[in-house]
Amino acid sequence: MLSRRIFLAALATAASARAEEVPPLPPSLDQLTALALTRPDGASTTLGAEVSPGPAIISFWATWCAPCTPEARHFARVRADISPERLNIVGVNLDRVRDEAAIARFLSRAQVNFTQLRGDLAAYQAFGGGAQILLPRAFVFAADGTPSAAFGRYHGGATLRALDRAVEAVLG
Repeated sequence: MLSRRIFLAALATAASARAEEVPPLPPSLDQLTALALTRPDGASTTLGAEVSPGPAIISFWATWCAPCTPEARHFARVRADISPERLNIVGVNLDRVRDEAAIARFLSRAQVNFTQLRGDLAAYQAFGGGAQILLPRAFVFAADGTPSAAFGRYHGGATLRALDRAVEAVLG
């Protein structure tokens, strides 16, 4: 009986871990336009003010998230290949303590060349996240604002290839 309980507990833990790997799709971008965010200079903004019509990638990251660096570096390569007129790419920093020097180091290390904003737990939750921030998180949206892909746990090249396929699909 005890071994069955242990097996069921292990199964539940594994299912929970898999659920964290692929987050649920968020609402459409038109439902997120009023989401309050902050620009790096401290000015208040909204997601709608920062994202122009068209396909988009919204990526949540933090300086303490080791896998966020290679993912951000990948989005920088995507930005170098695809103009902002064809694809919005927005990074949303979720560090609870705003250490702008640490953020600048992260952005430099990742060679970030796309729009950066600051968010909080409420922003994370607006995209379907829970009470605990799990990073990285990236979401790909079609030109009409419909969410088309969600990415959670980072698995190196496999994640990057899947991200590229999702971007290719929304660019047509």
